[in-house]
Amino acid sequence: MTARRVFLSYSREDATVMKELVTQMQATRYDEHPLEAWHDLDRQDGIEAGEDWMRRLKEEIVACEVFCIFLTANWAKSNNCRDELTWAEEANKRVVQIQVRETAIPRPKASRVPNGAAWIGADMSEASRGRRDELWRGVVKEIQRIGSRETAMAGGGETGQAQPQAVAAVKDFDALCEAIEALHAYKRFHDSVHDLYDRNYKALQIEVALGAIATRTRAECRTSIELARADIQTAFRDKGELLKDDAERIEVLLKGIEDFRTALAAAPTLQDPEKLDAFLLALLDFGSLLSRSLSYFNRRMILASKNFNPKRFMESLQNVLDEQQKQRKDELVRWAELTDPECGLLYEHSALQANQDNLMTCEPDELDGARKRKEFIDGWPRIVKQMDPLLKLWTTTPADGRLDEDTQEKRKLLPPRFTAVQETVASSAEPLDAEHLKALKRCYGDFWDTFDKYFLGVDKALKGEYERIEMEMERMA
Repeated sequence: MTARRVFLSYSREDATVMKELVTQMQATRYDEHPLEAWHDLDRQDGIEAGEDWMRRLKEEIVACEVFCIFLTANWAKSNNCRDELTWAEEANKRVVQIQVRETAIPRPKASRVPNGAAWIGADMSEASRGRRDELWRGVVKEIQRIGSRETAMAGGGETGQAQPQAVAAVKDFDALCEAIEALHAYKRFHDSVHDLYDRNYKALQIEVALGAIATRTRAECRTSIELARADIQTAFRDKGELLKDDAERIEVLLKGIEDFRTALAAAPTLQDPEKLDAFLLALLDFGSLLSRSLSYFNRRMILASKNFNPKRFMESLQNVLDEQQKQRKDELVRWAELTDPECGLLYEHSALQANQDNLMTCEPDELDGARKRKEFIDGWPRIVKQMDPLLKLWTTTPADGRLDEDTQEKRKLLPPRFTAVQETVASSAEPLDAEHLKALKRCYGDFWDTFDKYFLGVDKALKGEYERIEMEMERMA
């Protein structure tokens, strides 16, 4: 079987969680295309001391079939992790993001994960510690499903050829949105600086020339400067990743505003020429700083606007809308499969629940008593009739792929074990001897144990499917 290579992109702070997934990948039994995880800490195939780690990472990303992100706050803050994502996008790799819910996840824009990435939720909170193996099995199965789907698309035909173009269009849309974000940020900076220049610098110049620097005016000026400084700090924090090349200019502007605010707070009276001269020098410095900042952010705004192409944006936006519509259709198909009145998981769950209620009244441990034994044998045809639709379903259709391996095995065992009980009941004529009674108890016990475990497996799969569909629909909305 050909292995499917999976590159794991993670922050070192999340190494423990990453290794849990690797362990589960290694422990999983695969019918075809086993998953082979690669990460830099791998003892056998990881990055060795002194090796050119950047070159090795790029090679492994190019060689992988699926690029997996452990999307946590730590990952979003790591420059190395974001570089890995960039290389994966350049190599047109299928990106899968695993969101570990116990961590604080940044907003999608801040995380820089592309809109086209597949998404898997994994609730690894403290409350789930007792069933983490089960949760990781679900993650491995989902990665395998996504990888299989991607391979099928790449195999040829019209669908396979169209997919790379759709992904490229979505990435292009993200780049255009980033240009718009930068344009808005520079416009906000420009407007804040322009407001400071007009409302404060020019007003103070006039008041100094008229000899009318009043306490009320200084107080108003200090308030507006403080608000402008807060706006600039907020914009820089929100758009920090986009504006990282402008950090030095913004810090100079903020320091200059703070220096002038200090000078304004100690504004002199006109009766002290030396202090007035010092204040006038501070005022001139402030005006010069604002003028330079206006020119700088105006140039940056023009450059940002050149990176935005309205026509290309509309085309890319349409591609994104088409992709979202396709995803919604896929989800509707999954809802239809889930709620199929003849063979869906929801149907099986309802039928199993009804049958379980009847089977609960038949206790094989009570078959020693003649009355109880007679009630069991007399009531068995009713159970057979109720089980018949399920037995036909289990023998004529394959097991739902959303069931785990153990539950699918239980499904295969149910028809023969039920038949064994049926045959044993048919041969149990009165008086019932000890050997027949022992065989009947054993057959019924085996069937009930399998039936109960299968019921629990379907219940788990049903809840997991509901949760995944709801989360994916919420994400798409």
